[in-house]
Amino acid sequence: MNSTYEFFEWLQQRTPVSHYEYDTLHVIESDADYIIYASGTASGVLASGKKFANVRVLDRFLIRAGKILKKEAWSDMGDFLRASN
Repeated sequence: MNSTYEFFEWLQQRTPVSHYEYDTLHVIESDADYIIYASGTASGVLASGKKFANVRVLDRFLIRAGKILKKEAWSDMGDFLRASN
């Protein structure tokens, strides 16, 4: 993948329907940047049609001048996929 567009195109094929519900937000201010940690759960439907719910997620956003410069994500989706096979 060489672009953000290609990544989201691939992601849409993997999880065509997904919903995030954040329970906790932690905001850290540093000079002109904000770092936001958002934790919660994800649910939705995989490309195979299999539904998933309550998969833990943690996203880290780097914000500058009102724009998202970087997003890092961690989740338990791998555990869910291994358990569902």
